Amino acid sequence: MTLGQLIDDLKIRRDQIRILQKTIDAAKEEYEHLERDIMTKLNEQGLTNSRSNLAIATITEQTVANVNDWDAFMDYVFTNDARHLLQRRIASRAALEEIEDNGEAIPGLALTKLTKLGLRSL
Repeated sequence: MTLGQLIDDLKIRRDQIRILQKTIDAAKEEYEHLERDIMTKLNEQGLTNSRSNLAIATITEQTVANVNDWDAFMDYVFTNDARHLLQRRIASRAALEEIEDNGEAIPGLALTKLTKLGLRSL
């Protein structure tokens, strides 16, 4: 295949993915609407689960943690050596801005270049 043919094929595949993604997005929206309807009906009937011919629907609860005061939370983390409460992930854009603003590397941080191919429609 020539380079031009490869680029055309890539464009065709990207267009296919976009069409499929729209279908997926619509299906997800419908799925979420059905979830809300089922949960409403279960709650109205005082039930936590129900079954059909194909599946069982069960309401479950999960407790998740959300930070509402970062200063207090980070103070707790450092005071109690509770770094296990943090995920090992950084904000890449903020780190790059920090390096650019200060003109020096951040200790323990390695920069990696990712190479990607851009594609524009003609």
